[in-house]
Amino acid sequence: MKRFAVFCIFLLFVHYSMQVPKYENCVSEVLPAKDRQRCVKVTCTSQNKYNIEECSCAKDAGQHLGERHSEYPVCCARCK
Repeated sequence: MKRFAVFCIFLLFVHYSMQVPKYENCVSEVLPAKDRQRCVKVTCTSQNKYNIEECSCAKDAGQHLGERHSEYPVCCARCK
């Protein structure tokens, strides 16, 4: 049971470390280092301001629209 729990934590780490944010109108990556692996779309409105658009699901079906390591919105999970 302990090995299974460690394996699940490892899978979550891999899952969140492989997602790629999509940047629009941005000169460089504007997200902090801890947020650079999220499945989001970042739209820069000025040099220091940006909007973040995340996947919106009330209930997650657990399956992805495409390759979950792709850019937004392909990395989003399917909704129930």
